[in-house]
Amino acid sequence: MQIHRDRTPKIASGDRVRVHPTTEAITAGVAGLVGEVIEVCTPSDPGIVVIGAKGEDQVVNVSFKEKEGVFWFARNQLEFRGHAPGSDAGTAGAGQSPQQDVAGKAAEPAPVAAKPKPWWKFGR
Repeated sequence: MQIHRDRTPKIASGDRVRVHPTTEAITAGVAGLVGEVIEVCTPSDPGIVVIGAKGEDQVVNVSFKEKEGVFWFARNQLEFRGHAPGSDAGTAGAGQSPQQDVAGKAAEPAPVAAKPKPWWKFGR
């Protein structure tokens, strides 16, 4: 039996996303733009204007360099483009070298532990 898993990464604060060119996104002037996720939340304010499917449990606030304003999207309106720096711990070989820490900065070499003396050399 084969298990199918959703390979789309979960969108989180700080991630880069691209807006799908839907009618609503084109009207808002943000279709195709790549922006940074500010927050992901459950819409409790009825005044929030959401671009995309209504009634979704969570909405995504995205900021764009090219466009001023507050933009809220249904998740299905966004395409994941990359994690925020430092948010993907990963393993070496998955786009990160073993000499980098989680934030992508050069890691300090681990201190070398002193090799313990054999039990018969204590006191000498």
